[in-house]
Order: sequence, then C-alpha cells, then structure tokens
Amino acid sequence: MTKARLNVGTVLWVTEFAYAGMAGGKQAPGVVLTSHEYHEKRSDVIVARITSKMHHAPGFGAVTIRDWSLCGLGKPSVIKPFLMTISQSQILRIAGELDTQTLADLKSAFRAVFPLAS
Repeated sequence: MTKARLNVGTVLWVTEFAYAGMAGGKQAPGVVLTSHEYHEKRSDVIVARITSKMHHAPGFGAVTIRDWSLCGLGKPSVIKPFLMTISQSQILRIAGELDTQTLADLKSAFRAVFPLAS
C-alpha cells in the first residue's frame, strides 16, 4: 500500500514493526504520528506501537485506546511511546482511526514524553 490518505491518529498494520532489543520484527498495529502534509512530501511515516499486552500498567507516556473496536483492533489495546519510521510500502492495511478522546489523550501524553512538541 502506498500513498494512502494517512493522518495523525490513523491506525494501521505494519509488516515489520521492530522491537527494542530484538532482531527483526513482526506484523503489528501502529498509530500514525505524522501529518497528511508530511506524507505528501515524504515516502515514510512515523508510527507509535500499539499492543494488546495489558498485563502490566501502561507506564509513562502510554495511552489506553478507549474505543479499540472503532479503530479496527480485535481487543483492548495501548499505544506505547515506542516510535518507528516506516516506508509506506510497509503498511499492510489501514484498520481505522482513533476516537477523539484517545487522540486527545495521545497528544497530551506525547507532549509529556517529547517536550519539543509542546
């Protein structure tokens, strides 16, 4: 998939989402952090990792997705402040969009994690 209409808050599946401390990666969901204007000028996308592993407290900078079924996820999930730059060719499919309140929570959490964005 290339040159899709991507916006901040678009939830998508990525072919090879890398993990800290691991070689390679696996298919996983992520949420777009870069603007549509960014994607018009570049072929890459910056995404944050989404996980359904909720057995631990979410931790600093993590955001619980309020309406996980709305954005095409199969179970309750959390956005973690683990970022990756991917090529648009690594996008398997677009799952949906974050609900308005989760997007607001994400912006607030990431301002705390990345003070340059404040």
